[in-house]
Amino acid sequence: MSEMISTTVAGIELKADEQANPVTPSWLGEVLLVGEYWRMTGLLDRLQTQVKVN
Repeated sequence: MSEMISTTVAGIELKADEQANPVTPSWLGEVLLVGEYWRMTGLLDRLQTQVKVN
């Protein structure tokens, strides 16, 4: 039996359900490559010092 979880925050609706066999998102490899590039070029450090999230 699968249970659906749904919530709305700031006008954005998020839905999720449990999966017996979690799957790695297809875009994860690209995100990791971009993140590593940002780290190697110093962009990540600049973003961490200049961007504030409240």
